[in-house]
Amino acid sequence: MADLTTVRVRIQTGDVSGAGTNGAVYLGICGREFRADRTGNDFTKGSDREYRFGIAANVREPDRNDPRDPQLAFEDVDRFPVYIRFDQRLASAWNLRGAQLFLNDGVTQAYEFRTQPSGVWLGNHSGAFVHLLRHTPSTDAPAVAFVFKPGGVQGANVFTRWTDLVTALSSVSGLKILEFDDSREPEIVPALLPAPTPGFLPEFQEIVIPTGLWDMTEVAWTARAPRRGRVRTSVRIPDGCQFTNLRVISGQLRIVNDATIAPVADFFGDDKTPDIVHLGQRGDDANPRFVNRGVGPFFAVPAAAL
Repeated sequence: MADLTTVRVRIQTGDVSGAGTNGAVYLGICGREFRADRTGNDFTKGSDREYRFGIAANVREPDRNDPRDPQLAFEDVDRFPVYIRFDQRLASAWNLRGAQLFLNDGVTQAYEFRTQPSGVWLGNHSGAFVHLLRHTPSTDAPAVAFVFKPGGVQGANVFTRWTDLVTALSSVSGLKILEFDDSREPEIVPALLPAPTPGFLPEFQEIVIPTGLWDMTEVAWTARAPRRGRVRTSVRIPDGCQFTNLRVISGQLRIVNDATIAPVADFFGDDKTPDIVHLGQRGDDANPRFVNRGVGPFFAVPAAAL
């Protein structure tokens, strides 16, 4: 039997009045519970936080909340309910908007709880549990999501190293969604994080893409935004950075172009290669913003292609 070494749950608190709480929240899996508790206020209104148990844990009391002690088995997950439990105690009620669970840093077995935007209330005057359903990706799914988060922990579909991300993108056929996440988790790996970006709140940082030639075939850029304290995710393109086949950018991205030569210039203006760029809205009705600080444009489209 395979050992369960890492449990990762992402929990979203509703964005309605009174949604936050100081009560205790637990994850139930494999017949036991784990306390979802990190430093600071965990379940504030509109928050979206991740709790990691086992390898590279980021929770308080990690030794008492470890799937390796006693060792849990991956195969036993489906033998018990998977749930979120809320213990209100003397705190206020809690509005839960969603939760997603990933095991052993993989996507082969994932569970989720989804509600309407208004969320579901948990507390003394309602219920205390919500059960997570096993998520089976649809075979008709139009895209695969990848997250580039330099200030996080690499695992599953989250990447902290750009070269690893590009390799993973090239291994998947069809449309890929690349989500840039500029949030920082300094309590996990402080020695590995870059210094805070000047002008940014401590929990965010500007994402800087390494110089090089990067293939973005069938890759659509977007952002994890808006969030409290930061509306747009900022991505800086340094001089010497170029992309091939980058044709779709959407969502609340702020792209800062420092290049002297256009990062996207593979337009040919012929009938065999349609030169179409989509700069459009995402589900949050947001458009990307470009800040051109270098002498080169971001897109260099020849007149024949216009």
